[in-house]
Amino acid sequence: MTKQAEIEHLIECDSAGTHNYHIHEPPDDLAQQAALRRGYDLSNLRARCIGTEDFERFDHLLAMDRPTLVLLKRQCPPLLAHKVTLYCDFHEHYVGQEVPDPYYGHAQGFDRVIDIIEQITQSLISRLVRPESSERNYGRPESTSSRRFVDLLGGFDRSREAVANWRKRRTREV
Repeated sequence: MTKQAEIEHLIECDSAGTHNYHIHEPPDDLAQQAALRRGYDLSNLRARCIGTEDFERFDHLLAMDRPTLVLLKRQCPPLLAHKVTLYCDFHEHYVGQEVPDPYYGHAQGFDRVIDIIEQITQSLISRLVRPESSERNYGRPESTSSRRFVDLLGGFDRSREAVANWRKRRTREV
């Protein structure tokens, strides 16, 4: 999606879990199959646990659900707590909601999760491309002058309590 919006050179994305489950393992097969049907190749992804350096490195750390949000806020240094947010709060129709966990349902659950992620990601891309169009903050305090909206989702492998971490690559202002 960032490639279509021609902003992929501005974005760095990573996905990490809050526990040491499945470290170095690829995403679940059903997750990979659903993503591949939509054109997303997750085969090179490997699970990792979020580290203290992530709170410094990334502008935004996005939690897919409230339990993960709570864990991230506990781990986060107090001065960086503003970086931790619920992912769904970036779309007006999903504010306050969680991305559903597809692992306890049918394979179609993965398609539904991708639908939700694509909608929220499109909302984020719109803010990146035209920040003035995001007058509503959808439940998040943020300054439009900061232009640090670069917090798209890079994975959805919920079995690893995936947390998307995005960061705008630093560019020198002339």
